[in-house]
Amino acid sequence: MTEHAVSVVTGASSGVGRAMTLTLAARGGRVFATVRTEADADALRDVATADGLLIDPVIVDLTDGAAVDLAFDEIWSRTDYVDHLVSNAGVYIGGAIENVPIEDVQRAIEVNYVGALRTAKAVIPRMRARGRGHIVAVSSQSARYVLPTGGVYSASKAALEAALEALALEVGRHGVHVSIVELGLVRTRIHANATRHSATEAYVDTYRRALAVGLADTPLQLEPDAVATEIAQLLTTSTPPFRVTVGPDAARNLMRRAALTDEEYVALHAIVDDEPFSRAWTDTFGFEIDL
Repeated sequence: MTEHAVSVVTGASSGVGRAMTLTLAARGGRVFATVRTEADADALRDVATADGLLIDPVIVDLTDGAAVDLAFDEIWSRTDYVDHLVSNAGVYIGGAIENVPIEDVQRAIEVNYVGALRTAKAVIPRMRARGRGHIVAVSSQSARYVLPTGGVYSASKAALEAALEALALEVGRHGVHVSIVELGLVRTRIHANATRHSATEAYVDTYRRALAVGLADTPLQLEPDAVATEIAQLLTTSTPPFRVTVGPDAARNLMRRAALTDEEYVALHAIVDDEPFSRAWTDTFGFEIDL
């Protein structure tokens, strides 16, 4: 990352997005940070003023195409170019597929997938014209390590990764880099703010097991600052990788999942009784779950 680089970071009000904004600004860059509310914008302005950072909050709802267009009109009125886009904004929708209303499925897709494409499409023309730029999409191990009751979130991230892979193939010849960062568990508000749909009787045990798997990995979760440091380092790389895994749980889970056939993974979750399921899970993924 060059000094005084210009970046856009989405979902900057908290968690990884906020940490990313502060990290890039502290390294001498100018950051346009998208947030949802005036209160969030004021909080970032206060930090920027106190620490002498170049942070420009931009209030926008990424699910509103017209609002995104207006937000980038505002950004282009203040700068001619953007070096980096860190597409981080996201929501978590939890529940068995049968239990999640289609409206919430659409919301997850709108924020996690369509919103990311809207911002990418906004910066690509100027990056392509300059012959350089870097788009980083914050994804999740969940795109490839799918758990029951997490299908809606996983689907939105898998869609994002497929689209970004196509984008990388399209813009690489124009000097624009694209990277996906697959996170493990991070200590953020995404799960506290999540929409979770209660289990119907058929899925009570499924919900309980999925929760146990997630809780078992919480000692490995990263702090947002650690993630921001990893992404900032990625932005300094002259030939950045397309896919980066961040977090010890993600590295382990993705490796173990890749070693299984799809049929083996489905059969593992089809085990009815808790004790044999718990043993099989530990043998397969290398950590114990408390059922």
